[in-house]
Amino acid sequence: PGIPVRLTGLRDVPLPGQILECVDSEHEATKVVERRRRLDELRQLVQSTLSAPSTLVISNDNRLAVAELKSDDRFVNVILKADGNGTLEALKKVVHSIASRTSDVKINILLSSVGDVNLQDAEMLSSVEGESLILAFNVSTGGNPVKNKLKTVKARVARDVVIYRLEEELISAMQSKLPAEKKITVIGSAIVQKVFEFTDKTGLCHVAGLKVLSGLLRSDSSNKKDRVLFKLVRKGEIVADDLKVISLNKFKDTVNQVNEGEECGIRLDNFKQYEENDEIVCYTAESVTPTLKLSPAASN
Repeated sequence: PGIPVRLTGLRDVPLPGQILECVDSEHEATKVVERRRRLDELRQLVQSTLSAPSTLVISNDNRLAVAELKSDDRFVNVILKADGNGTLEALKKVVHSIASRTSDVKINILLSSVGDVNLQDAEMLSSVEGESLILAFNVSTGGNPVKNKLKTVKARVARDVVIYRLEEELISAMQSKLPAEKKITVIGSAIVQKVFEFTDKTGLCHVAGLKVLSGLLRSDSSNKKDRVLFKLVRKGEIVADDLKVISLNKFKDTVNQVNEGEECGIRLDNFKQYEENDEIVCYTAESVTPTLKLSPAASN
């Protein structure tokens, strides 16, 4: 029968089935540890090569993990911590599931272990590029030294006792790696009826005399989140885009808005080659955070 014992000095919680070796010297113990470490690296490499999803990089050696990531890959560095082997396996299963359902962002698992978030976890992240996420299931983040170190290495800790909420934290971190998308909303269009030229202190200026055909033209945005821009279309082809307005006038008055059916004059920044019958389209461009596209989860 087994006999319970208390050991001190262990950095990690031993897994069931691991063999405890007793050696005669510290030098011999160091050799055993190094041998086991190399075997673990080889085992992890074989596992990630043969069975891991293509968007998941699994390694306990950061150098090995980074070598498998291309320079243009978008990825999230992750450490998994849990209060027991069973919950750790459940957390791993969730991460594997997410990784297998998208190719837009890779998940770079640096470490998965049982126990509180400790100083060794934080120090591991000091050699990693970019921000990192620690998913901690029902464990603490240790004392102030650990918390201070996590701040210096740009690591965020998501702690919870509900796994699906940690899943949401991971998806959110992955979404933050996606490039922002531009949401375009057309608010009006006008036709160039005549082109005018005049001279001011900046030199020769060109103004397009317009009639608003639909919607309205605006010189600024009522919403701080979006920008009012213009594009010029000639014979069905876009000649210029992302143009900002310099001035919008009705007769001699500077205005912020011109409605459908009204006439006005407009000067656009960095554009002078107006022609009669050109179409000028006014639109808003808002930067929005994209949603991570996940394929349906595989049924068990």
